[in-house]
Amino acid sequence: MARCRVQRQNCLSSTVGMFKLMEYTTHSKVIAVYGFFFEIKGIKNDTTSYSFYMQRKRHTDVEFPSSLCEHGIVSLRPERLVKYKISAQTLVDGKWQEFRTNEVTQKFRCIKPSCKSQVLKIQTVGIPIYVSFSFIFPRS
Repeated sequence: MARCRVQRQNCLSSTVGMFKLMEYTTHSKVIAVYGFFFEIKGIKNDTTSYSFYMQRKRHTDVEFPSSLCEHGIVSLRPERLVKYKISAQTLVDGKWQEFRTNEVTQKFRCIKPSCKSQVLKIQTVGIPIYVSFSFIFPRS
């Protein structure tokens, strides 16, 4: 679920709704935001270690559901400046643990290694983990 809005100063902003990482070893979801496609991903590294990141994808990648491309716009720009933050929360012994990256500004291209965001790595025994990815597309 994505909530999108236009913000002041000609920036486009989006907060991608939470996904829950439970017992799975990997959870992945492809989203479309203002014509750009991103895969958001959560990985269970071991019993208490998790990693979360996003990466830009091409609209021509075969794993996209056709519904993402059918009625939406597609940006053909080879790169895009993005400000983002990754946050995770979980409940442990009745108290919320919160983890997050700082706000990061990065150019996303469709080629490696610049297609992948910074990775949020956490250690926790809490399950489920609620993760959100927030972006702003600054004027470029």
